[in-house]
Amino acid sequence: MWPTSLRNLSELASGNVFNEYFQKQFNGNEEDFQRAKEGYEEQLGRDNEKALDAAFFLITSTEITRDERIEKLRDLLKRCERALGEKNAVTFETLNLLGIKMDESGEYEEAIEYYERALKGSERTLRKNHPSMLTSVMNIAVVYKIQKDYGKAEELYQRALEGYEAQLGKDHKSTMRCPENYLNCLNVGGNSARLAELRKAHPNAHNYDV
Repeated sequence: MWPTSLRNLSELASGNVFNEYFQKQFNGNEEDFQRAKEGYEEQLGRDNEKALDAAFFLITSTEITRDERIEKLRDLLKRCERALGEKNAVTFETLNLLGIKMDESGEYEEAIEYYERALKGSERTLRKNHPSMLTSVMNIAVVYKIQKDYGKAEELYQRALEGYEAQLGKDHKSTMRCPENYLNCLNVGGNSARLAELRKAHPNAHNYDV
């Protein structure tokens, strides 16, 4: 029996961590990922949501070059948009991962474009302050910070922080990651007043260079 869900965008945002259920089901084996994809395609059709989801995880788990991975992700994105639309989770997961790959390569404008499309889709689909949506907000903030557009980055970090605190609580690990990155942005951006406020509100957060 195939798993009913393979997705976890919050974990995928790290770039290297995949859905635990999927790993347990298929033991992280490329052949098992391929078998899952082929099984879904045979039973449900090539562009069925589950088949596309399995294709997404096969792309992320296979040992291929960066350029090959990006090409496959772009092809998958076209299929997702055609079959599922931009409001579907598989579509904005693919957009988000393409953003990550562009970000890693220093192609920041393209990264922001993909991240913003992912955010737009998740805002239409998920509940307010869903962790997956907030991940996209954080990703965009990181890129703006790298580009030294500190004003935009700070606004997005603040939005993400408020969302995480409302949804997960102040002490959740995902919430804690946000002020850590936010502190660094405020520090390098020279916003000393807000930096002092945030340090007081989150004394256990560290100022990481992210």
